[in-house]
Amino acid sequence: MIKRTLVFVGPFLAPSALINAAPAESFESNVITIADLPLTQRCYAYVPEVVLAPDIDPNTTEVEVLSDSTSSEANTFVYKGNVKVTQGLKELKSDTLTYNSDTQKAQALGNIHFTDGQVSITGAQIDADLSNDTATSYDSRYQFHGKGGRGKSDELEVLDKEHYNLYQASYTSCPPGDKTWEVRAKQFEIDNEEELATAKHATFWIQDVPVFYFPYFSYPIGSNRKSGFLIPSVSSSSDNGITYEQPIYWNIAPNQDATFTIKTMAQRGVHGLAEYRYLLPNNNGQFNAEFLDNDKKTDEDRYLMHWNHNTNVGGHFRFNTNYTKVSDDNYFNDLGSTVGSRTDNQLLQTASTAWLEKNWNAEIEVRDFQVLGGSAPHVVMPKVAFNGYYPTNWNHIEANIFAEITKFDHKDDNVYVGTRYHLQPKLLLPLYSQAAFLNTELSYLLTHYQQTIPDMMKESWYRDLDEDVTRSLPSFSMHGGFNFERETEFLGESYTQTLIPQVKYLYVPYRDQSNIGLYDSSPLQLDYYGLFRDQRYSGIDRIADANQVTVGVSTSYLDDDFTDRFRFAIGQMFYLEQSRTSLPSDTIINDDNTSALVAQTDFNFNDNWFFHGGIEVDTSSREFSRGNTTLERRWAWNKLVQLNYRYIKAPEDNKNNYVKGVVNQIGTKAAWPFNDQWSAIASYYYDADNKRSFETLAGIKYEDCCWAVSLVYDRHMKTSYGQIGDINNNYDLSSSIKFQIELKGLAGFGSSASSSLSQGLFSYGRPFANK
Repeated sequence: MIKRTLVFVGPFLAPSALINAAPAESFESNVITIADLPLTQRCYAYVPEVVLAPDIDPNTTEVEVLSDSTSSEANTFVYKGNVKVTQGLKELKSDTLTYNSDTQKAQALGNIHFTDGQVSITGAQIDADLSNDTATSYDSRYQFHGKGGRGKSDELEVLDKEHYNLYQASYTSCPPGDKTWEVRAKQFEIDNEEELATAKHATFWIQDVPVFYFPYFSYPIGSNRKSGFLIPSVSSSSDNGITYEQPIYWNIAPNQDATFTIKTMAQRGVHGLAEYRYLLPNNNGQFNAEFLDNDKKTDEDRYLMHWNHNTNVGGHFRFNTNYTKVSDDNYFNDLGSTVGSRTDNQLLQTASTAWLEKNWNAEIEVRDFQVLGGSAPHVVMPKVAFNGYYPTNWNHIEANIFAEITKFDHKDDNVYVGTRYHLQPKLLLPLYSQAAFLNTELSYLLTHYQQTIPDMMKESWYRDLDEDVTRSLPSFSMHGGFNFERETEFLGESYTQTLIPQVKYLYVPYRDQSNIGLYDSSPLQLDYYGLFRDQRYSGIDRIADANQVTVGVSTSYLDDDFTDRFRFAIGQMFYLEQSRTSLPSDTIINDDNTSALVAQTDFNFNDNWFFHGGIEVDTSSREFSRGNTTLERRWAWNKLVQLNYRYIKAPEDNKNNYVKGVVNQIGTKAAWPFNDQWSAIASYYYDADNKRSFETLAGIKYEDCCWAVSLVYDRHMKTSYGQIGDINNNYDLSSSIKFQIELKGLAGFGSSASSSLSQGLFSYGRPFANK
């Protein structure tokens, strides 16, 4: 073979603009057909790897030519036999190559093969003008590296580095020999600078049958978004009938976009949805508006409004708003929305502005809720709050202060309203070492209420309220513990075990607070970490008196990578004096000397078995009052079975009469691939107390190299706003079926079956997933 180095330098061909034209395609002669390969490897066996070009200037890089023979006449060079031209990563092979140094034009003929590490082209002929980086390839096939798409064209015209045209061309992501689907067009125009492809007189084919004709359509070929029609979806449900959704996307600017959706429901009418998103300097947010004119089932107009906005200037000034409002209680139940779920029953409507410094921050907030199926809470109009953090240089003591002025209003004139003034200074002495810790806190809570009591009272306990109330309470706590650690073995594996016993003493004197309204206070749920809280209620309208000791111990097993493999914690509160603070709605007066015994445990065995469990035991009656457990066996990231159980004992009043509201639920979720093409998902939840199902979901999916199809069935209990525990009157089921077709590398249709595992009343969550 004769080696020649051309006297010219510069790019001999620049079709690297094809990189984003479509998902890649290789040549049938390069196909690796190994039936036993996994689907991903089998589908991409024919696809070359991406090779990134070094950062060099092609105008200063020599072009090297190898051939069996060479000849020249004047300024024309002719290379014949196994011609190979290289420049950096670019490589062109052909039977013959002719180059004129005066015109800088080259022509390659016969068995053309070109690659630049990102795209490969075969063809019968390539004509290139090296002076302006243009080229034309005839009877070509193209394949992009690292992607599963390919195509061919009668003529491929490179206009410059970023633009080219394909005439009488095709595109598909199916492997060679697979004609499941293909797009054929009279012309493709590719603009890599704008990352946009345009097809003219295009036909969509399935096998060898034309299905759709598009006179003109364009689509994005990179990360940039493109305005236009998105893929529609079709579903059918017992509530809405056959539903067709057609989304339209508007790429307003690189930092702004909008989506408009026309949703036609056979049993309800036409539902219009709009979403606007923006990302501005120091600001970002989203606005949603939805409207259904005269619902056929309810004869009412139905709507949704949502605005979520965040401002952050210099890390000091912040402004946030989150506002959601719907026309009626059953909006999410009947129509669904990306803004909320069908289990939502409180929609936040708030706006706040804050200023943050190193040792203090201040905030102004207004807050309201739309409660679905319930009575409205008090409106915060507004709240002004201040937090200060002041470490001292004397014996590790820290000083904190919290101050708040909040005006509470209400939409019902028969409900009390008021203004709350609160001041809470605090001294802290945190002492830490590797072996132990001891935290001491002393605080003083001073609160004043100015209340307006209505003449017509909705509740009898309103009569105990006073117009002016001042409450002062000191609070003292000491919380200490030890950190033990040792090396140990279990089942032949080495672990580091930690053991942390801890004790907390809390003292808060009793104050009669029945003359104070409830504005933002409610009971807090008890768990192991909640045992060590200073308060039993959220908010500050009720500060529970306490003279108690909390004892707890926790242990963990960490592997060599310091990953938790096992945790266990157990604790209980011991009352030196019974707390006399309660809420008007409390039906039980606790006269025990101890709280419930709380325990929880987690384990992660070899990243295959995952478990979480938590229980509360009433030690006086020796009965379980609350419990939850989740066990998951995972074979791979997409192959798992999970079992769930949740129990809450029905509370009793002081006359041992049970109050409705028991929870006794069993559930399971599973994702199971039968092979690399067929897979299934399932979810089932059952009410063992009432012997009824809450949710049944099942789906199956078939996936090939270039297409996938799935079918998902969903039957669930609709959210009800009736009496708690009255399941006979509240039990209403809704059923739906969704069909999805996905053409890989082109478009999807509907929602994926795999994502359905997290849909519904009970979303998927892996227990103790700390990796």
